[in-house]
Amino acid sequence: LMKDRTAAAVRDLVAELRHSQLEAAAVVAIATADGFDVGVRFEGFQAGVVAQRDRLSHLGRCDVLKAGDATHFWQRHDAVRTSGRLRLKIAALPNAIEIVSKSVVAPLLDGLTDGGFVWYPTFGVGFITGTPIDDERSAAAIESARQVLTEARGSLTIQAAPSAIRQRVSTWGEPAGTLPLMQATKQRFDPGRRLAPGRFVAGI
Repeated sequence: LMKDRTAAAVRDLVAELRHSQLEAAAVVAIATADGFDVGVRFEGFQAGVVAQRDRLSHLGRCDVLKAGDATHFWQRHDAVRTSGRLRLKIAALPNAIEIVSKSVVAPLLDGLTDGGFVWYPTFGVGFITGTPIDDERSAAAIESARQVLTEARGSLTIQAAPSAIRQRVSTWGEPAGTLPLMQATKQRFDPGRRLAPGRFVAGI
């Protein structure tokens, strides 16, 4: 576990992991008031796990968690992923974490109570959760976040939201340029529109 790392430090850590050929089973960054708590998990035979853990410790100061502390960290992760009336999934290039943190996550969390953010830095996927203080304000923040993410070649999807927010913003956002291909694929494999009709982007 590495505590209170900046967004830039999270990005650099992933680069170091790849450069050092460390094979982490999971890398998770949980937002805190001062940055990110980053957990790295290795799996496999004990000797291999210890060797990789020790190599990681040379990359930067980190704490080796005991079983109980590790369980607590992953419980924090699970709580962020599943709590709140608003749950958003964002995707961006993994090295865009600084833009995502400053221009997407911060404005969205500012309008939530019990807000949280989990980022998977090796994949460029994250989840923002919490309870909106004001639905209209959160809807506007979602639209602004989508603009930032689109410019950064990313996306934002609403996984759960109060109806007042769903009435103001699309679940999927603006259709991509591949929409005609997706529509043709849907027509070919589901000509009768029986499989979850209207549930995907642009009512596919």
